[in-house]
Amino acid sequence: MCQTTRAIFGSNAVIRRVFPPCPRAITGKTVRFIIFDPKKQIDSRSDLKAAINQVGSFYNNLKNTSGLSNAIKADLASYNFVVEYRPSAPDDSTLLNLGRMDFPVYLFNTPGISATSTSISEIQQLMQRHQISAMSFLRAFNTIHPELPILAPVVDNYKTIESSWENRDVLGFGFPGGYYNNGSCGKLGIIKIDALLTITSTFDTDSERLTWVLQHELGHMFALVHHDDSLMNDKYDRHFAAFLPLQIGHVRDTLKRVSP
Repeated sequence: MCQTTRAIFGSNAVIRRVFPPCPRAITGKTVRFIIFDPKKQIDSRSDLKAAINQVGSFYNNLKNTSGLSNAIKADLASYNFVVEYRPSAPDDSTLLNLGRMDFPVYLFNTPGISATSTSISEIQQLMQRHQISAMSFLRAFNTIHPELPILAPVVDNYKTIESSWENRDVLGFGFPGGYYNNGSCGKLGIIKIDALLTITSTFDTDSERLTWVLQHELGHMFALVHHDDSLMNDKYDRHFAAFLPLQIGHVRDTLKRVSP
């Protein structure tokens, strides 16, 4: 299960932590998925390292999906997705140098499962360091005009962590950047690696599960909303391991906002 809290604006909505637009320069067409592993949870697991590399291949192959327009295929072909695994936490200098085309994802342990868990307050501090605003927008499906996605507000990202961080059924989080107000630097993925690895299943392996969860949370970081019958279903259902063409179009749209 993946949880992303969505709400319509109302009198009880509290909007916190609004950051200024991103000042960093556009850095070309290379999209970097940077996997930070502060506790070195997968550093000795060659199968899990191979799993995260498959994520780059998955996104590079989106352009080959049937049902895409030639324009979307051409746009996606101009981008190169690479994965970097770093068995450490970034220092302040590294964070300051993350660019618009960098998508940072952290592997953390969670309370109640591991003695080396990360607390809710630590996660929220990390979100602030990455300039994650309380309010962000996801691209929902527009059934009348599919080419025009509905922007679904997410309120409040910090409360999502408070309500779900200790829930073992929630394996990850993906927070998109402010792609609609030039705030594209503030994006962040978090994977509860110990919760993911404690699942016992006869249907999939640890490496397969890690690949799917990473692909899904990166989908949120590209501003995709949950949607059944696709990789963005909220249960990480292994039967739906691909994006729909319309979702891929939305990924393309986000990329063009981040690096035209």
